[in-house]
Amino acid sequence: MATIQTATFNKGKLKVWFYIDNIRYYDKDQNLKDDDNKFICYFKFSEPSALCLGEQIKNPQNQTVYHNSINNAYNNGLNYVKTKFKLQD
Repeated sequence: MATIQTATFNKGKLKVWFYIDNIRYYDKDQNLKDDDNKFICYFKFSEPSALCLGEQIKNPQNQTVYHNSINNAYNNGLNYVKTKFKLQD
């Protein structure tokens, strides 16, 4: 099972939190399984909580974007937020 990761990005007074988690599903016997090769990324402009992880990174067709590693999820999430909110360096 992969570890849930949180990371932050600071741009001036702006702080963005990223919450990265692996995909979970139930197998045919109703056992909860983790897919250690698929991750999703959320971002939020305040610290994530158990009730609200943030906005999920999605593609232009509004579909969830799956990443193959925690690092890839963070980098793609960071690029998504920088582009969407014009936070380029």
